Amino acid sequence: MGFDGLALRASVSQLQALVGSKIQKVYETRGGHSIILHLYKRPGVHRILISADRVGARLHLTRRKLRHPDRPSNFCMSLRKHLSPGIITSIDQVGLDRITHIRVDSRDDLGRRRCLNLIAETMGRFSNIILTDEDDEDKILAALRFSSPDRNAHRTVLTGHAYRLPPQKEALSLLDVSSEDLLAKIPSAKEKPPPAWLWLVQNVSGPGPDEARRILRAAGIPPGDHPPASSDLMDALAGELNGCGRAIAEETWKPYMILRDDSDHPSPLPYPVSFGVIPTDDGSAGTIRTLPSTAHLLDAFYALKEERERFDQVKKEINKSLTSTAKSTRRRLQHQQKDVASARDRERHRRFGELLTTYMHLVSGGTSEVTLSDYYNEGKPVTIPLDPQKSPAKNAARYFNRYRKLQRAEVVGKKRLRATRVELQYIMSLLDQVDRAETIHELLDIRSEAARAGYVKVDKKEAGKGRKPSRRSPYRTFLTPSGTKVHVGRNNRGNDHLVSQVASKDDLWMHVKDIPGSHLILPGPWDNDEMPELEVLEEAAILAAYHSAARQSSNVPVDYTLVRNVQKPRGGKPGMVTYRGQRTLYVTPPGKLTGYQEIVHR
Repeated sequence: MGFDGLALRASVSQLQALVGSKIQKVYETRGGHSIILHLYKRPGVHRILISADRVGARLHLTRRKLRHPDRPSNFCMSLRKHLSPGIITSIDQVGLDRITHIRVDSRDDLGRRRCLNLIAETMGRFSNIILTDEDDEDKILAALRFSSPDRNAHRTVLTGHAYRLPPQKEALSLLDVSSEDLLAKIPSAKEKPPPAWLWLVQNVSGPGPDEARRILRAAGIPPGDHPPASSDLMDALAGELNGCGRAIAEETWKPYMILRDDSDHPSPLPYPVSFGVIPTDDGSAGTIRTLPSTAHLLDAFYALKEERERFDQVKKEINKSLTSTAKSTRRRLQHQQKDVASARDRERHRRFGELLTTYMHLVSGGTSEVTLSDYYNEGKPVTIPLDPQKSPAKNAARYFNRYRKLQRAEVVGKKRLRATRVELQYIMSLLDQVDRAETIHELLDIRSEAARAGYVKVDKKEAGKGRKPSRRSPYRTFLTPSGTKVHVGRNNRGNDHLVSQVASKDDLWMHVKDIPGSHLILPGPWDNDEMPELEVLEEAAILAAYHSAARQSSNVPVDYTLVRNVQKPRGGKPGMVTYRGQRTLYVTPPGKLTGYQEIVHR
């Protein structure tokens, strides 16, 4: 996935058109690891992104509008001082290494011309952005990351010191490599050979790890094996490398990215695996998407990667909070069940009180227990514990008081128990929606709902800024294989919207029985005597089961009834309804929906 020398060469090739541009502004992005040069060259404004992020280091033309920090760093202010306004005179890559020199014709404070060199070292964890003065022996004027002699014995990066290139490796040029050259780089028998992909990266300038693996697979060499000593395989490898070299010389770039969908159901947000600028037939698993230029490729790839990472992060945070809340709610439910069960023992206290009242003349004070004939149990003897400090009458009153207290506790306990069961069901529905969410907007809607319920904590700064409501419809519309239109809620908000605002009283409502899931509406009109055909009902029921927590189960019960029989309880939680007059279908949802067509709402 890394940005290697080949991708940089393609990017620099595209940037050549910006030579002669005027640097109008210099910004940095949030996180402080990237800068953006705003350039003007007729017919308009252009932006160059230089990222020294240790994971996403790169340099390319960009159309993305990335967010800036409220206060620029000292490094950004220094670049503004020296570079703006300046004219870019050249943009050059150092060989096929990941180092780019952007030379700028600028002016000092006294108006004298000076030649500055903005150096982008997009080298993974060693990435850096350095500004030097070429007229003053390439002395460093500013740097994103400094390195003193005690931290790096090979190179010092400090203000006022002369700039030196990072240590260069003795590698073969991708532009002119032969099988003999490659065989000469095979480690000796005494040396421990590295994997073939690492050997290729170390000995040929340009390809990164991903590109090296693709080139090796295209040449028939397993990337994880040792470098082969076979002349036939080396001939094939040299042929692949020479093909890359010709593409570089002729600048025949064909940018592409490889995507993979790891979810259990189709998602519009796949995982970006890797990218390249020179396609190789290596049989890579995944979907290959081609793009019109290197700038489009890098913008699209890293935008998708950032969105995917944010999606996964938000999903993980919500899942963690809701899972913890569900766990504590289950514990509370268990305690309440025990309290209700213990309250059911109240009749024993009432019986003891009545027996003590009836046989008061047989009970003497100062004793800890008394055995009496239980007329509630065929006169069998029963032993009743007593408080020796109390009189027989007060002992009887104590049992009656305990009976009334347990009676009240059972009423309150059952009410709390019902509320806790509803709350747990609601939390489980939120967890199901998080699991089925397909976009970051759906996740943020769920997080907002969970935050309002007190289940998820939201950062105060983020909550203060607010978030625009999603423009996406709160429900989805599908055509079933038979051509029937049905509506499915995206989340609790969508479920409520469907039932209260979209559906009519004569439409058909569906939901999996006693399992979290989406509400489904099958437009009518229908009535109890005229229901849809069984085929239509089963297709809709499959869709309802698929959009539920039971989508991987078999024989899923799906209830259906008219919308007129569905009611929202007063004060009920989002997505919660009660219904009556239902019938039940049993269906098995497929692993992936086939034959169902989603209609996109505009």
